[in-house]
Amino acid sequence: MYEYTDKILNYLNKYYIREFRRIKSVLLFDSLNKLEKAVDTCYDRIYKETRKRYKQIGEHYYDQEDSYINYLWVDKFLNGFDPLTGYVFTNETDRKRARAFEEIASTFENDNKDLARIAGNKAVDKCMRIWARQAKQFADEITDAAVLDNLKAQGYQKVQWHSEEDARVCDICYERNNKIYDIDNIPPKPHINCRCWLTGIK
Repeated sequence: MYEYTDKILNYLNKYYIREFRRIKSVLLFDSLNKLEKAVDTCYDRIYKETRKRYKQIGEHYYDQEDSYINYLWVDKFLNGFDPLTGYVFTNETDRKRARAFEEIASTFENDNKDLARIAGNKAVDKCMRIWARQAKQFADEITDAAVLDNLKAQGYQKVQWHSEEDARVCDICYERNNKIYDIDNIPPKPHINCRCWLTGIK
């Protein structure tokens, strides 16, 4: 069910690589001011692009002629506390931005410029991976929310839970597989990166 989401995430991962590469180019110069500006610009751009693509995901999975999927719909998720991840996406973005600058800036303390650049590049790659994990989790949640809203718009009263039915499925998801729930009383996903999905039952 997440094929389109994965397609968008593939695009976003390439976008993130390009944007974080801009930070690496600043590591060639011994300037914390330039580094701070590069980090701020990077996180501003990746946030805006991620938000834009989340809207695209929502529009795809809602799939109704009169779609109400817009940036307000997306921001509901990005500005609300997520019990699964334990944080608010927008707040966590600011925290990741600050920590990225601190971690990358610490590499400037190395007197050996070549070693400092290597350490800086590794720090940038680490920050990019952390961001990409966050983006993936919320892309899955945006997908689930759009699918659920779509089912409600079609008049479904009940949903059936589906798991992947492979060796990687957790015990909770395995037990829920093929169970039917009232559409307004669906248990939350039990863990991060859960890709169980719902289908409508009338």
